[in-house]
Amino acid sequence: RQVLLLYLMPLSSGLILAFAMAIPEMAWLAALGLAPFLIVSLKPSAHHGQNIATGVLFGLILFGLHFRYAIAALDPLVFSLLLLYVSLYSGLFALGMGHISRRNREWACVAAPFLWVGLEFIRANLFTGFQAGALGASQARAGVIVQLASIAGVYGISFVLVVINVAVARLFMARHLSPRLTAAWLSATACLIVGTVAYGTSIPDDSGTLSGRTIRVAAVQGGVDERNYEPNQVRAHIIETYRSLLASFSTDVIKVDGTRLATYVPPPDLIVLPETMTGSYLARDSAFTSL
Repeated sequence: RQVLLLYLMPLSSGLILAFAMAIPEMAWLAALGLAPFLIVSLKPSAHHGQNIATGVLFGLILFGLHFRYAIAALDPLVFSLLLLYVSLYSGLFALGMGHISRRNREWACVAAPFLWVGLEFIRANLFTGFQAGALGASQARAGVIVQLASIAGVYGISFVLVVINVAVARLFMARHLSPRLTAAWLSATACLIVGTVAYGTSIPDDSGTLSGRTIRVAAVQGGVDERNYEPNQVRAHIIETYRSLLASFSTDVIKVDGTRLATYVPPPDLIVLPETMTGSYLARDSAFTSL
């Protein structure tokens, strides 16, 4: 039974957070969904192998559901390797939490938000970077909460969410932790929530009173199907697709491969391209900058 719970709890956390990220109305679940996984990660009796296994299971469920849209665009092997790669970060989180918990659970609770945000930052910057699926992104449509990103970025929102989840986890683990420190943690969490909401509500909503010059913005999404190309041809195909789309802005109609997509009126003042269109740092990508 204990072993079953050990794996059911991270599985349930992965499902809950997947819903929180996919459904804006369920975004509040991100403040609770990580708690079951945290409870398992804070168990000092779990060994390193179990920590990694539960963390990877959590990641496979969360990111597997969150990135399900990519299944149709990527080779199954590539998708599986990508999923395993991002899941390793949650495995490292569980490993780190378990390691600290075996020495002191209280310090593990303190370390949790820092460790989570640190791993999110590394995942977003290591190699070509992969920031999609950040916990804080679940609050993208939570108008009051998301204002925190203006001073702390998405990592600040992730930090707040992990702190709240730790507070929830502590309530379920109260008999194993110091009542005095649990009360202090709950008080600090309440202050953090109040501060976040207060800052968010202090930002004026100017959406209905905007003035000044109107600019035209074009968001470009190539919808490139990579499956019919060899790996060494994919990047060139992506660049040429976007080159064709951008060239169409100077004509009366937008065409791709000779197919008329839409009539276009004046040229845009700003063109927005996907940040992951080539899987490279765009500022250093000579093929991209040539566009």
